[in-house]
Amino acid sequence: KRYAGDGGCSFQGHIVVAKVGGTLKFGVKGHDSLLQIGGFLLNAPNFMSGEKAPNISHVVHELAFGRNERGMPNPLDGVTNALTDGLGQYQYTIKVIPTVYRHLARKPVSTHQYSIAEQFVKLDGFAFNTLASSPPGVHFYYDFYPVAVEYWEESRGFLETITSLCAIIGGIFVISSIVDGCAHSSIRSLSGKAH
Repeated sequence: KRYAGDGGCSFQGHIVVAKVGGTLKFGVKGHDSLLQIGGFLLNAPNFMSGEKAPNISHVVHELAFGRNERGMPNPLDGVTNALTDGLGQYQYTIKVIPTVYRHLARKPVSTHQYSIAEQFVKLDGFAFNTLASSPPGVHFYYDFYPVAVEYWEESRGFLETITSLCAIIGGIFVISSIVDGCAHSSIRSLSGKAH
């Protein structure tokens, strides 16, 4: 979707991908825009206007691999990169980790969390004209970890709760006796100096 006046575009949607590595590229080539998803290349004519180098400043409002579970971090949500360093590619390398949340009162939820590394690769004018397969733009490279992470929600048993409560009460008594002993020693030493 194109915004009037600011020359920017917004892409929004859902993509179904296999659980193997892949790429998601938002690129600019000349005056046309290329949206590349895996091996598919979609052309969006007149994406850019004017003769100046394309501006690949961008905001990633939200990026998730699966359902968002409460408390699960998505490191790219809200990331902004204003790029004024010339023509190039902003690259995100994403490691996707299969994750299962096992709740007490409902069915397990299978989703994915991820970590990122990012870099800006500057291209000169010659590279821009010759890199037909890898134009300037914002590129997301993702790969799946071969292991999964599981989070288990557990309730404490009665004995564990009693044991924790006793430990807290015992800690309070220990701290109060230390404070009382220090206060008593201080008062005794101050009263000894007064005589």
